[in-house]
Amino acid sequence: MPKKKFLPMTWVFARTPAGRSYTFRWGRGEHVMTVHSGDRRGSHDDEHLLDTVHTGGDWDDDEDVRVLARKWLRCNDELPERPPRRGPGRR
Repeated sequence: MPKKKFLPMTWVFARTPAGRSYTFRWGRGEHVMTVHSGDRRGSHDDEHLLDTVHTGGDWDDDEDVRVLARKWLRCNDELPERPPRRGPGRR
């Protein structure tokens, strides 16, 4: 049986207000966090891979993954369109 690389591994799942969901995975020693569509917690495959984020180091705990996940979401997840603001003199 082949040895699994980059263990232990941690996953963070996030759902956006627009209804999209992502799983962020980071293996010890891998120095990259992978972003997958949907709920892929516990998965080791890259079938639903969307992005690879270079981390520059290892994670200490799950909070490190959450912080990078929030940064990725702010930069990459499409925000739902908002209606134009209404104000004085606007219809």
